[in-house]
Amino acid sequence: MDILSDILSKVKLTSVVYFKSDFSEPWGMEIPKGPFAQFHIVTKGQCVLKSIDKTIQLFAGDIVVFPFGASHWL
Repeated sequence: MDILSDILSKVKLTSVVYFKSDFSEPWGMEIPKGPFAQFHIVTKGQCVLKSIDKTIQLFAGDIVVFPFGASHWL
């Protein structure tokens, strides 16, 4: 079992919202603060992630997790 699968197998989920998107330039979306953890997986290409205190470049293979559902922008 890989590390991510091991971690996710120990997490107790109470609800799930899942969607797969394929974006092309220019695009962006604001994700509001939510009551649950949120995560994003970049499967191809790249994007910029902005949170209240940080801006980072994400590339294919990157995973970002907001354990407390913080607002952010992709």
